[in-house]
Amino acid sequence: MTAERLNRMEDEMETIKELLISTARMAERNSESINRLVERMSEATSNVDRLAVAQLNAEERLDQLTALMTRFVENAEADRAVVRGIQTENQRILEYLFGQQEGQ
Repeated sequence: MTAERLNRMEDEMETIKELLISTARMAERNSESINRLVERMSEATSNVDRLAVAQLNAEERLDQLTALMTRFVENAEADRAVVRGIQTENQRILEYLFGQQEGQ
């Protein structure tokens, strides 16, 4: 082998060494990036889980509010019926009393 050929081989080996070092650094950076992405995904999953629980709680509270409003409306209708009955009875009493006065 000639000295020129040995120099070329050394240069090629040096290039290969630099490529390997560069590839290793890139792989390390990629690994770190993947780890950060995994952490972010984990945080996002936790946030979604918390939001799902909050939504379930809100739905439960809405159901309770709906039931409360339904009872309120039913009670108001019942109260209105009682008031109408009282008004009707008062009207009869007034008519009776005014009828008694006219008769005297």
